[in-house]
Amino acid sequence: MIGPEIAAAALFVASLALSLILTGVMLRLARRWNFFDRPSRRKLHTAETPLGGGVAIFLAALLPVVVAFLLVLAYHASPGTAPGIFSSEIVRHFSGVVSKSRELIAVLLGGLIIAMMGLVDDIRRLSAKEKLLVQIVVGVALASAGVRLSLFVADPVFTGALTVLWIVAVTNAFNLLDNMDGLCASVAGVLSLIFLVVAVQTGQLFIAMLLVVLLGALAGFLMYNRPPARIFMGDAGSLFTGYMLAALTVLFTFYGKEVRLEEANLNRLYPFLVPLLIFAVPIFDTLSVIIIRFRENRPIWQADRSHFSHRLLSLGMTPMSALITVCLATYCTGISAVLLYPGSGSVVSDVIRAGAVASQAAGIILIIVLLERAARKKQ
Repeated sequence: MIGPEIAAAALFVASLALSLILTGVMLRLARRWNFFDRPSRRKLHTAETPLGGGVAIFLAALLPVVVAFLLVLAYHASPGTAPGIFSSEIVRHFSGVVSKSRELIAVLLGGLIIAMMGLVDDIRRLSAKEKLLVQIVVGVALASAGVRLSLFVADPVFTGALTVLWIVAVTNAFNLLDNMDGLCASVAGVLSLIFLVVAVQTGQLFIAMLLVVLLGALAGFLMYNRPPARIFMGDAGSLFTGYMLAALTVLFTFYGKEVRLEEANLNRLYPFLVPLLIFAVPIFDTLSVIIIRFRENRPIWQADRSHFSHRLLSLGMTPMSALITVCLATYCTGISAVLLYPGSGSVVSDVIRAGAVASQAAGIILIIVLLERAARKKQ
């Protein structure tokens, strides 16, 4: 019988395998089609590198979700005649998945549009205004389809505007974050993993399965993209990855029924800190880069070497050490979000909370070690 754990594992393996295969295919096609990202003084790489990895990430994330969704629809339409391969534990979630059909389709169509726009930008370069316009249209479409932040505010105009702002901001944050081999996919993978823990904590199986698929797609791509990268995800990949994380954040219910209990003595604002903690490093990197470019009277979309990762390289770190440091910083700031939810008192709950504290401390120590090694190397 297929339960939640087996389903999650199957989805992860499917997306991972697809990502490995499709990235390899795109690598060969990019070389055949002369589809390269060429070096410039604002870029770190010194050799022509194939593009198209974003297409592999998109397809590896999309196809398992579509197949799984069709299976759920088929089983839900005729539960009596369908083979009993699913456990009752997972079947009881099927009606909820079906009820989310409109939101899921809206998110996937939005992802298709964002990925296509990014691919066009990789091929012939779109202006910042053109890309921003498409992102706003997708954000408005999502809000109109019911995918929107609530914040306990009934005004649809306010919540819709806030949703569009969040979608655009996070999507572009990951586009800016794609400035070093393996960085965007690694940070997105860390964030997906932390969100997955929170989804399990709060019993949101639908979101957890989507995160598992995204995690598998990113992991497969990283096998080709870790330093030194053999292929880049390009704007198609970075924009799609940022968009998916932004959309899943909007779909996420950070204020669950367990948290609403008055006897929990939990401040009502705590759950809304969860996405801000998890996205702290990408938000910091984006804001710092914008401020630097603004002070220097340069367009905020103009590429340069003022990112967090670039500053670590200037300390004397190797690209791999800088990548690990950024990922550790992302993990250490984000993992504390799981502590904002009260434990159920079970062994699993206690292990999750204790593990978060211990791993955070270990991550901070590793960051210190990496910085000390870089300082000694520079001296």
